[in-house]
Amino acid sequence: MRQSPFIWLGSGRSRRRKIARKGRLLDQAARAGLPVPSGGILLDDFYQICLSEGLVELEAEELVVPDPIWLLEVLYRDVRFPRLEKSTAVRSAAVHSAGESHSGTTAYLDVDFNDPLQVAEALRKVWTAMNRLNAEQSHDILVMEMISIQTAGEALSASGSTKDQIKLIEGTDKDSPGSFTLEKLRIFQRASSGLPPYARRLQKLLRGVRRSFGKGDWRFDWADDGQICWLMQIY
Repeated sequence: MRQSPFIWLGSGRSRRRKIARKGRLLDQAARAGLPVPSGGILLDDFYQICLSEGLVELEAEELVVPDPIWLLEVLYRDVRFPRLEKSTAVRSAAVHSAGESHSGTTAYLDVDFNDPLQVAEALRKVWTAMNRLNAEQSHDILVMEMISIQTAGEALSASGSTKDQIKLIEGTDKDSPGSFTLEKLRIFQRASSGLPPYARRLQKLLRGVRRSFGKGDWRFDWADDGQICWLMQIY
């Protein structure tokens, strides 16, 4: 029996498949109960199916999708990828060894994953960008529901420090400095009452990352929607 050409985040199946690190860590995080937006990873297997069945065609360095409706039907009817009702972000699941996303695989945002034209264009562009960087690499694509971001940024949790380093995305919180530190919470310690609500939620998320992944230097992207501080990417 052919294995499913996708991994649903939180299923834990990435451990048994050759999944790029970024996708594998998000699957593990969701499996551990950390707040990760709903979504999945369309594996290189799906890309190979699309090529072999003519769902996508390679013309020079560009991929084309002859029939977007057919592609969407295969995705949902044959592959049985779960329906995503919210707008999605579509990006490569591959990263450089240093942890940075490939510069040529920018995320495509606000993609309606029930619209054949939008799905076809997002997949086509990401796969084409990946081919230009390295045609032999795995073509794993990360598809995640978008959230209504109020505050967002990057966090670095270093094993040798008592504080976590936080960098806000410019413009997401005018009342906070662009960069600051947060005390590392112990297991039963409450979040600091003097912090903004999003920072208290972030403190708890940071503790959860360390609890789930153990000691080490962890860097991740996070986004807060006013109620939940979400883990978006982890390196």
